[in-house]
Amino acid sequence: IAGSPPVFEMFEPGDHEGLARAIQLLLDNSAVSERRARVGRERFLASFTSPVVATQMVDFYNRAVAHSRMAMVTAV
Repeated sequence: IAGSPPVFEMFEPGDHEGLARAIQLLLDNSAVSERRARVGRERFLASFTSPVVATQMVDFYNRAVAHSRMAMVTAV
């Protein structure tokens, strides 16, 4: 949800009461829960699916190889 913090940002680590309040908010408000679930799924699909991660890995290795080649050229 634009402008809304992720649930895990609604409380500090170790704040069990804050966690309980965040969970209760989602249990009490199905519209909020459904919107957060939809946004979370969209974020997952945009960032963490196999094709996305594979593309990121290929890009990373291509940059590493290019950097290595440049280092070898400048060392000569």
